[in-house]
Amino acid sequence: MSEFIASTDVSGGVAHAEHHSKRVLIGDLESVKQRLIPALERLDYRVLNEQPLQAKRSGTRKVIGKIFNSSIKLTIALRPATANSTLATFDYEVMSSTMYKGDHQTIEREVDAIVALASQRPMSSICAACGTNNTGDSRFCRVCGVPNTGSEPAELEVLRLNAEARAGIEP
Repeated sequence: MSEFIASTDVSGGVAHAEHHSKRVLIGDLESVKQRLIPALERLDYRVLNEQPLQAKRSGTRKVIGKIFNSSIKLTIALRPATANSTLATFDYEVMSSTMYKGDHQTIEREVDAIVALASQRPMSSICAACGTNNTGDSRFCRVCGVPNTGSEPAELEVLRLNAEARAGIEP
């Protein structure tokens, strides 16, 4: 379930958008929160508070799309859904000079990417070719140069493709 509310302040020329989306994640409340924090940081959010989980991103993310060149405040409310699952409610607040009809779709793709990153198993830090222990975020082995077998979730690629397509049609 998602809801997108956009309004424009004509006097200041500022558009304010709110977007609410819900997802169920596997795991208890604390483990989900501990997986969401690095997922948010991978998407350039700065975590401000952990109860409730609040993060902010300034308009520095150029790859994702025009809406993400705006200041975004994200609050994620977590509550147990069952003994082994947690309901996460993503509440976005976006302040921008422009707002487009498809921006809610881009935000939905970002929610999908955050959930995918939080659900992803950590990449192996051991090189399959030479056995060197690399850092967890290395894309290539630091000794032999072989690509790390771990990959980003498909949702990140969908988020990038969605943003590129929207950038091509927006003024």
